[in-house]
This record gives sequence, structure tokens and C-alpha cells, in this order.
Amino acid sequence: MSALVSLPGSAPADDILAVLARDGCVILERLADPAAIDAVVADLAPDIAATPTGTGEFVGHKTTRTHTVLVNSRAAGDLALHPVIAALNDAVLGPWCARYQLSSAAAIAIGPGETMQELHRDDLVYPLAHPSERQSVVTVIWALDDFTAANGATLVVPGSHRWDDARKPTLAEAVPAAMPRGSAVYILGSTYHAGGANRAGDARTGLLYGYCLGWLRQEQNQYLAVPPDVARTLPELLRGYEDQSAGARDLIPEGQGSAVQDERVKRS
Repeated sequence: MSALVSLPGSAPADDILAVLARDGCVILERLADPAAIDAVVADLAPDIAATPTGTGEFVGHKTTRTHTVLVNSRAAGDLALHPVIAALNDAVLGPWCARYQLSSAAAIAIGPGETMQELHRDDLVYPLAHPSERQSVVTVIWALDDFTAANGATLVVPGSHRWDDARKPTLAEAVPAAMPRGSAVYILGSTYHAGGANRAGDARTGLLYGYCLGWLRQEQNQYLAVPPDVARTLPELLRGYEDQSAGARDLIPEGQGSAVQDERVKRS
């Protein structure tokens, strides 16, 4: 495959899901309004500038990973809840949990001279076998700059979500997610991908959101990453809960006036 499939953000959901089922990834071109991207960049610029580069091959030696995304940018939080992304998450993750959750958030700036990251699956943190109808993770990377093959566009191995755990990817199978600013690449957690090598003169920055099934542990603990005084100002969906639980009333069986416990499971 010479290029990943790109669809407009207005494409029917069924068309997008069909590409995901076949390739394990899809580019949603110019999904965000330019003004929204401008706001995110302006909000995060001081934090990105203050973030030190990585110190390992996987995280990079000329790459910064800024995790204060939701703390200092309401505009970035709006992208996490983008309705097109939410609809895809509902279709991909929704059937396997009562509620999926935000697992990770980071602005990743790949600097000039950075080498290619190792090809990997983002669901590698969970001991789940491949292939599987169930996806446990999805990754969405928003282009805050134009992504090109030269400046470190994310590399993706189309179709690798259908591979078993024995098969390993090669560089020849990886395709750059070249896309204009404001686009997003949606990648299933079982699809191999990597940050590309930056052979250009400027850094390229992407905003990464990882989503996972609600019964899995988050890769980044958002309850610690986002202080309570900030969290309470976020939209309800981004805070991680909705007013759907009946609390202790869920323990009351139909026809009973109070919570009861089977005698067989009572403990003294």
C-alpha cells in the first residue's frame, strides 16, 4: 500500500468503519477547524517548550512528550470529545464495556534528527491475544503540524490488526500517515505503528489521545494527571462520569424496600 486511506471527516460512519475493519487505521482529513488547532497550539506551546527531550530509544532522544494537555488547554480537551471520534469509539470500544475511558494524553513533538521509533501495538500493555474481534485500545493522533514522510509522520502497518502474536512487522510494510494540519489518524490498538524519523529542519507535533475499555487500567492515570480543581471545570464526559448511577439504590432488588444480602454469602 502506497498511502493510507484518507476520508473527509464528514464521511458516513459506516464507510470509516469499513476501512478500519480492513486496514486497522484511517486518516480523517481536516477533521478539526483551523481555529481549534490554533487554540491548542497556543495553549500548549509554553508546556511543550519546557518539556525535556526523552532519554531512550522508544521515547526518543530528540522528542518531547508533554502530558499536561488537559490541565492547560480546554481546546485540547474539546478535541478529545470530538463527535466523529466519539462515534467511532462507541462503535469500536462500546460493544465491549459499559463505558470506555481516556487512557493517555500527550503532545508529542518529534525534533529534527530523531530516528524512527520501534514498530509496536498500543495494546501491548495488556496481556491479550491477537487477533481478536474485540479491540481494547484505540489511538487518535491529531496533526498540529502537517505530517509528512520527511518530518516524522506516524508510520502505520495496514492490516496488522489481523496478525497473530508471532508475526512481526518490517519497515517495508509501514506506510507514513501523511496528512495536513488539523487531520487525525485513527489507529486500532492492535495495529502496528511508530513515530517516524524526522529528516526535516523543524519539529512536527501531534496530539495523541489513547482510549481504552473501562475495565482496564489506564496507561496514564488521569485522576492524578489532572488536578481536582481543573477536573471539575472539564465537560462531564471528559471528567469520566455521568449522572447515571443510582448509587446504593442499585443494591435494592425489585420488590424490596431495602438492600438485602443472601444468607449464603453473609459473613460474620
